[in-house]
This record gives sequence, structure tokens and C-alpha cells, in this order.
Amino acid sequence: MKKLFIFLLLFVFFFFKPQSSFADVIHSFDVNILSHKDGTMDITETINYDFEAFSSHGIFRDIPLFTSVGNLYRNIQIQNVNVLRDLKPENFTLTNNAKNLDIKIGNPNLRITGSHVYKISYKVTNGIGSNYSDHDEIYWNATGNGWQINIENASANVTTDFGVKQSNFLCLQGPFGSKNSSCTILENFATSSQILSPGEGLTIVASYPVGTFPKSTLSKNPPTTFSEAVFSLILNNYLYIWIFLNIFLAGT
Repeated sequence: MKKLFIFLLLFVFFFFKPQSSFADVIHSFDVNILSHKDGTMDITETINYDFEAFSSHGIFRDIPLFTSVGNLYRNIQIQNVNVLRDLKPENFTLTNNAKNLDIKIGNPNLRITGSHVYKISYKVTNGIGSNYSDHDEIYWNATGNGWQINIENASANVTTDFGVKQSNFLCLQGPFGSKNSSCTILENFATSSQILSPGEGLTIVASYPVGTFPKSTLSKNPPTTFSEAVFSLILNNYLYIWIFLNIFLAGT
């Protein structure tokens, strides 16, 4: 009798266990990238975000501020950030921690539910890879890989405003570093071919003839915060600091 009870309990758990009725989901994440002759890019993200029955103040969007280029770094700047929700201006705050620009979107005094369309726009400087010997390149992680919910569909459209078209176009989907190129491409438009699970994203790679854009600036180090810069300065000059503290100041 006891074994029968345990069997029935396990049966109910595995086949009739209660499921969460609601969970956040991104129905669509569409990105438009417009590049200019001066090497800047205007980027607009349109995110159809569904909170379903859960209430929330809003969403977070984190954008990396550097790209590795061999053993160097292309440090980018993001300016002119603007956010709309359902075509109306939305509250947001920016936090620059050197490695990422964190955009916190929403009104702290207002909780919302259901589906809403967020439009995030910003200008990117020094974001185009124009240091290669045989091509210029826009390599951009359109969605980012920081979302902890499903993205049902993602797309990216890449154009220039001066008539130059890409010579090659590639898209990648999946976790960071994925080589899965099974996403769908139509000229300069890429779309995911599967649901992107938490931690997965859509990246595009558009190639152009050499000289299409000005040379980008490369640095030996990724961007750092003020405290990181001070620590690095001390670490690199600790011998001189030790001499100053133990010889010059000791004699005063």
C-alpha cells in the first residue's frame, strides 16, 4: 500500500505538477543599425517585452563598451541615449561602470504588467572595425547576451546613409562566442531561426571595402573606472612611491 502511495505521488508530481502560469518573455527584439561616413552608428532597438501578469517597474539593458581585437581593444563611446515606451518618453538612468553602459528603464513609482514596446536609441562612436588590411567591418551583438528570459524572435537591419553596401554579411546566434550561423539572411537583414534562450543573443557581421570608414582607435587596455586607473597607476609605479615615502619623507 505504501509503495502504491509513493508511486501515485510521483506520478502526480511528474505529470500534473503545477506550472508557472506566467513568465516574462521578449516576443521580438528588432535592431536597426545606420552607419555614417564618419564611422559613427545610430542604433535603434525595438523590444516587445511582455511582463504578462507579473508587475514590474521596467527593464534593464546592458551594452558592452569595448571589443577585443587580437591583444588590443576597441573602446567605444555611447551618447544620445533615448528611451520610449509605447511611443511615449520613458524614465531611465545611465550607469557607466567602464566595461558596460547599464540602462535602467522604468518609473520607480509605477508598476506595469502585460506587453509593452520599448524603443532604445543611441549613437555609437569608435564601434566599427576599420583596422583590418583587407576590409572594414561592423561586428555588433544586436541583442546582447544578458537577457535571462526567452527572445522569441530577433532581427537586425544594417545600412549606411551614404550609398555603400556590405560586401559580405553574416549572422550568428546562441551563447557568447557561438559560431552557429543558421540564422536567416536576406541582403542586409538578419533574423534568428530559433527561440533564443536565456544567455543567448543575435550578432551580425557586415563587411565593407577597405577605407569605407575612418580608422578606429585601438587601445592596449580596456576601459577602466577611476578606482581601477588609480590602482593600476600605483601598481606600475610602486617602486618610485616606495622610494619617495621611505627616503624623501623620512628625512623631513
